[in-house]
Amino acid sequence: MSTIDPVMTIAEIIDAQREIKTPFCLKVNRPEGSQSELHVESILRLLPAKRVVAKAFDNGKPVLLKIFLGRSADKYATRERMGVQAINQCGVKTPDLLWEGDLKDGHVLAFEFLSDTVSLYDRWERASEAIERLDILAQVVKIISCLHAHGVVQTDIHLDNFLMSAGEIYTIDGGSIERQSSGPLPESASSQNLALFFAQLYPRYDAMIGQAFQQYESSREWKQNETRVQVLRREVEVCREVRKKHYIKKIFRETTRFICHSSFNRFEVYERAAVNDELSALIQAPDIAIESGATLKSGNLSTVALVHHQDRSLVIKRYNIKNLPYGFKKAFQKSAAWYLWRSAHYMEFLGIPSLKPIALIANRGNPLRSTTYIITEYLDGRNASEHLFNMEKQNGELKAIADILNDLSSAKVSLGKLSAASFLMTAEGPRIINLDGIREYNSQSEFAHAFSKDLEYFMASWQENSEVKRQLSELLQDLLTRYDVKT
Repeated sequence: MSTIDPVMTIAEIIDAQREIKTPFCLKVNRPEGSQSELHVESILRLLPAKRVVAKAFDNGKPVLLKIFLGRSADKYATRERMGVQAINQCGVKTPDLLWEGDLKDGHVLAFEFLSDTVSLYDRWERASEAIERLDILAQVVKIISCLHAHGVVQTDIHLDNFLMSAGEIYTIDGGSIERQSSGPLPESASSQNLALFFAQLYPRYDAMIGQAFQQYESSREWKQNETRVQVLRREVEVCREVRKKHYIKKIFRETTRFICHSSFNRFEVYERAAVNDELSALIQAPDIAIESGATLKSGNLSTVALVHHQDRSLVIKRYNIKNLPYGFKKAFQKSAAWYLWRSAHYMEFLGIPSLKPIALIANRGNPLRSTTYIITEYLDGRNASEHLFNMEKQNGELKAIADILNDLSSAKVSLGKLSAASFLMTAEGPRIINLDGIREYNSQSEFAHAFSKDLEYFMASWQENSEVKRQLSELLQDLLTRYDVKT
């Protein structure tokens, strides 16, 4: 922390958008008439021209600043303050609001800075046993039940909004806190808010909902009721579908995560964190990169090349236009690259290891030049059949493949012609690389019909490796029985 850090005004912070350089000083008018000079050390979260969350020092003491920007600053600051007050009134821990201040075109709230914090999402991700995750859910639903008992809900409810510090759990994000009733929250509203929380988790964890809800019922002093659980499960599915649609929309537009440029003759969207000079040059001239790269596949419909950069290797897939009739037909359809970009991100949404997409590029406006490209990270590995052929000792690879198939079943997703070659075995474990035939189902019966064919095709692809097929049959016994697959 330096005493000669540059002073920034709110106007300069707004103009900087995502390029706010730290450290800097911020002069804030306090309610008692004094002025504080805060030394902002680092940006923790940023919503350009709207909100900045930062670690700062006030007279040498660390504080968490929420800086609200622009004409709506006072409104959002008030919402945050009232949310914090509501959390406190419920007897739930939240970082103390120390003071608030004004500045031109902005409003500042200074909170207690919690040291050595870890979000419950991070704890959840690091947990290796189901019992650890159930314990996390039990702690969270107990807090949620306390909020609900006082008529309060968190509208943006997920594990990242709960922090662990010094053995205590803190609820954060007062801006998403609403008081919806003067007394205890009604059962229907309670169930809807809980469903929103559980919908943030991957479908593979839905089996834990029943046990976690028992903790909630106990905290609310409700008698256990199986009908409530069934209603909650249905609401989780509805909430997850809404969340999925919102998630997919965001991968095709400018967001914190993605950079997007759209014009009459070109569309491009790519990972903001992946941007450097080499990637920028590749996006501007993908054909040059393909010509200079190592050809992995060359055909009428697509060309695939491997490109090595200083910090990483990338795979570029170009979907070719064969002829004029084909070009006219494709000009009025979403491209295969579009679907692959969507499918890879949908796998990410479900927590299923797959391709890592970096960029989508589409030339448009001319049927003969409407080529599309998708750029993905290069995955170093071999297909599962080659990797596991005559392998003397497995190291969890088959269990990892079985877990992925169970995850697909939980999410009601069929890949179509699923085989051993659909999996690439990498140092981080198996990844699905065949996403061209992916299909999502709402109907369980329709999904069961499609997935049974997936499993039949998958098991048949191991005919030449009877030992691996036997082990897979054991690992997948529940799935094979459920979908009536004969091996």
